[in-house]
Formats: sequence, C-alpha cells, structure tokens
Amino acid sequence: MPGPISASPCRRHLFRVGTTRRSGPVRSSSTRGVYYWFYTALTHREAAQRIGLATSTDLIRWTRHLGNPLLEANPQWYESADKSADGHVAFRDPWVIPDPAGSGWLMYITARAKDGPMDERGVIGLARSDDLIRWTLDGPITAPGDFAELEVPQYLLTDGRHYLLFCTGKPSRRRLADPSATPWIGTHYLTSDRAEGPWTLAPDPPMAADTEGQWYAGRVVKDDGRLLFLAWRRSRDNRFVGGLSAPVEIDVDEHGQLSVGLDDL
Repeated sequence: MPGPISASPCRRHLFRVGTTRRSGPVRSSSTRGVYYWFYTALTHREAAQRIGLATSTDLIRWTRHLGNPLLEANPQWYESADKSADGHVAFRDPWVIPDPAGSGWLMYITARAKDGPMDERGVIGLARSDDLIRWTLDGPITAPGDFAELEVPQYLLTDGRHYLLFCTGKPSRRRLADPSATPWIGTHYLTSDRAEGPWTLAPDPPMAADTEGQWYAGRVVKDDGRLLFLAWRRSRDNRFVGGLSAPVEIDVDEHGQLSVGLDDL
C-alpha cells in the first residue's frame, strides 16, 4: 500500500482523502515514470463523493493534485444532495483504462441517476481524458431501474467481447417483482459492443453471487491467458469475515457468459 499522500495546506480543509476504491495507480505510457492514483474523497462540508488524483514517481511518496477534485456529479445527469434521500451524493469507485478504440483514457464511475425511485437510481457514469488530468464527464452509460447502486466497476475485454463488472446488494423493488429475476448479493456484469457503451445487464444467473452476500467486490485478473477471479469474503454463516478469496478460473461458455464456482473460492 502506498504511503501517506501529501496535501496542499490551502486545500486540506476542502478536500480530504477518502477510501481508495480499488482502481489502483495508473501509469501513463505517454508520461514515463509518473503514476496516477485515482481515489474517492469527501468534503468536510457536505456528504458528496468526488474523484481525486495523487501522483508519484516511486509508488511511495504521493502528492495530491492541486486541481482536485478532478470530477464531481453533474446534476444535469446525476443525483445531487438536495434530491437524495439521505443527503449523500454517490460518485465514487473510479476505474481508469486506456481507450481501446483509440488514444486517451476512459473512467467508469459509480453514480446515481438524478430522477426516479431511490432504489432504481443506480448507474455507471463515464468520463474521458487525453492526459489523465483534464476530464470530461458524460451521462450514464447504463440504464437505471434494477439496482440502487452498481459499485466498484471493472472493464474487461477478452476474446473480442466487452464486459463491465460491478457488485451490488441493493436490487430495486421493481426488479424483485419480476418473476424471472432472482435476489442475490455479489458480482455480476454488463455487456456492450464497445467500451463507451451503452451497456446492457447480462441475464441471470449472476457471475459470482448468492443470497447471503458471502463474496463481494470481485475482481478479474488475467494470468498467462487465463481469467482469474478474486473477491472479498464479506461474511460466512451471517458472520463478518473480512478475508480475501483464493483466485479461481472463470468459466466462459460459447455465448460469452461468465460464471464462477463459489465453492472453489
């Protein structure tokens, strides 16, 4: 884990470091030797999540970007504090990738739509950048309706297929009323023809989930041509565990559907 992030005194009271959201440092091929760490943070004055940046040349000493926050929820598309049920603004979990379609970078963000029932507002937002510093935020690339939140997104491209993983434990009442949908807590994914979306929820069964939510916030790692899955062990027999699973290989069927044997984790 990288060491403490230094802060500019004039910004410290406005923007503090929150929990890093598994995006990890991103190294730009065009800026050799500089690492970019994207993280979620909160202001002291309001419970609004925003996206921040710190940089390093050695992965030990980090400097907070003076232009923070890089991104915050735009009320044109996303929920604002005055329209939130609890006064919080969900805008977190940045996942940054090189744009597969060309130059530049894409960032996927956990967010909530500005309108609709509270338990149906979960969406994933998209931002674009040419230099990892200046970002342009777009509207949601997933449709609201099924979940209150879609957390810790991860983009995956394999065998020419585009996947966007997410985890959730908050299905909407509308989704639960559908007899073809099953209640679950864990990791699933969306599919698309391109990285920018739009993205469509893959049908059940979910990739790695159960009704108890034993495994959460799953991640895919490519290793020697294999797709491996790891997840946080949240609970067992309804008791908190807080562990990490062993890596297991993901099964990809002929239709591109992903699945993980939970008994192997």
